[in-house]
Amino acid sequence: MGIYKSSEGKRKIMDFYNEAMKSWPVSYEEFIIETSYGKIYAVSSGKKDAPMLFLIHGSASNSASWIGEAEKLSENFRIIAVDVPGEPGKSTEKRLNMNSDESGLWFREVVNYFNAEKFFLLGYSQGGWYALKYSVLFPQSLNGLILMAPGGVSPAPFSFIFKAVIYSFLGEKGTEKINKMVYGKKDPGEEVKKYTEIIMNNFSPRRDKVYIFSDYELGKLSMPVLTITGENDMLCDTKKTVKRLRKNLRFYENCLLKNTGHLITGISETVSDFLLKKSSGCGNSQMTV
Repeated sequence: MGIYKSSEGKRKIMDFYNEAMKSWPVSYEEFIIETSYGKIYAVSSGKKDAPMLFLIHGSASNSASWIGEAEKLSENFRIIAVDVPGEPGKSTEKRLNMNSDESGLWFREVVNYFNAEKFFLLGYSQGGWYALKYSVLFPQSLNGLILMAPGGVSPAPFSFIFKAVIYSFLGEKGTEKINKMVYGKKDPGEEVKKYTEIIMNNFSPRRDKVYIFSDYELGKLSMPVLTITGENDMLCDTKKTVKRLRKNLRFYENCLLKNTGHLITGISETVSDFLLKKSSGCGNSQMTV
């Protein structure tokens, strides 16, 4: 079975994706990149001579998830948002083996396409996992790394996994309950809710056991690293994640967002300040070093 539940379901997702991208707040270019792992789709905004910042979205999502951050980030960077293979975007539907290096090598081919020798990288949730995988393989190519509620540092809390399994048998009501656990106290807005519903009703997310990076692998991250985490995140164990990274990284900061779950938005100023080596820009939240 493919990643979509039906051809009609795929069409619904793509139609909404195309419609959503009309709201991308600045002009952008589209790219189809031929790689050894299949076609990869990317969108880019910002001045071409600005520092490059690659963006990797989370699970069951695509590059439209960066619409709210694109304008601000484009002021200082050439942002390049990439659709992850095997997710409901415009890249290949082939899913990569997350227990092998191919889960980082595909992104290396994207980087090479843009002739990016040194750049910044931002990954969210499962996208944070892919960002970590690439960073472990090619740490010398990064000027800075930002991970938003990343996977791969600590296992997902058992309480979330247990509830998600139970709710998965409850159809649309179960999907709604899972989404509420993800959103936390934040209201993502009606458009996001609608798109999430369309994706979850027509797409089959990955259910692989998430690979947890070793202390040795994390120790390879020689670049400055910032995590942005929610204090009420039910998917990412914030305390364990921060503790492990603080133990293993040389240049590390965490921005802890209060009253926030796994849904993290409005981070463009924090990201820009960190990457441009200004004040950490964590707003009214807690910054730990």
